[in-house]
Amino acid sequence: MQKEKRNKRALEVLFSLIELYLKTGKPIASNTLKDESLPHLSSATIRNYCAELEEGGLLEQMHTSGGRVPTVEAFRLFAESCSLTKKIEPKDEMFFLQHLEFKTVELQRSLELAVEALSEATGLASLITSPRFDQDFIKEIRLFVLDSTRLLSVIITQFSVCYTDILHIPKKLSSFSAKRIETFFQSKLQPKEVILEELTAEELPIAMQLYQEISLRFMVRYANFTTDEVHKAGLYRLLNFTEFHDPALLGSTLSLMENPAKVHEMIQRTMRNDQISFQIADPINHQTTVLSIPYRVQNKRVGAIALFGPMRIPYPRLFPLLNHFRNLFEKQLDQVIRANNISLRTPETTLEHNPTLFLESYSHE
Repeated sequence: MQKEKRNKRALEVLFSLIELYLKTGKPIASNTLKDESLPHLSSATIRNYCAELEEGGLLEQMHTSGGRVPTVEAFRLFAESCSLTKKIEPKDEMFFLQHLEFKTVELQRSLELAVEALSEATGLASLITSPRFDQDFIKEIRLFVLDSTRLLSVIITQFSVCYTDILHIPKKLSSFSAKRIETFFQSKLQPKEVILEELTAEELPIAMQLYQEISLRFMVRYANFTTDEVHKAGLYRLLNFTEFHDPALLGSTLSLMENPAKVHEMIQRTMRNDQISFQIADPINHQTTVLSIPYRVQNKRVGAIALFGPMRIPYPRLFPLLNHFRNLFEKQLDQVIRANNISLRTPETTLEHNPTLFLESYSHE
């Protein structure tokens, strides 16, 4: 009983020190800990517990006479205890009610707004992976003249997905020709809604070649779905943390978000259960924390939501916040999918739906 009581008191000292360290980012002295969090304990008692915790590998002292900071193992122990926290702060609940609403079938735009809202609420970099939404089609094609031999094409789909390509052309087009060709494309995509301006004899073969090239590239992307689609936001917010003023650490953290293999590994780890997973300080990213949680559509796990930041983040607030965000996100996404009879496809499934495209051959003599 006495040992159990002492262990409980040691955890109280440890977690109080961590909470204070999360706020200040500075080593915590025993007198400071007493004044700020533990007035019922003497400074000597706190020092004794801190010495024990240091021997157990949960605290470290940067200087002999200085305060102590939590170790990686201490952060993991603290995060584990915070994972049971359920109550979300009222300000966070209100924020998501105001910023997380899927109003249209433009799913890409809705996902981008959702991941940006999550980043803004937490002050961290955020990421959402998603399946492929079927029944999508090309809504608009835009062209931008780059130079005498290249165009930039931008495809915008019904679900507001954007694809870009640099295309080669046999001769330079004027901006007026590019606009006429855009109108020609639109007449193919929406024949009843566009008044077509007749193309010149030089523009027509170029227009047909570009249309077929753009359409076929879209089909290839649609069929060759091998990795989860990733939506990211708030990478710049990492610069608000002093830890990421180290270029090497910042670079290795960003690589976690930009490397498809790393993202896929994170997704697979996250999808093993319905609870929040946390990864704190792996050998490469020794100051980085990743919190992630899977989300469901039609009762099937289809994607992951993740937060990236330093070890010094407010775990007690973030665990219930991330759970609440996931629940609202699932509800909003499910409503749009059901209302529009949209089906989903993951990288592991085969192509079942072909996009509707208008392709025609053209020979120019």
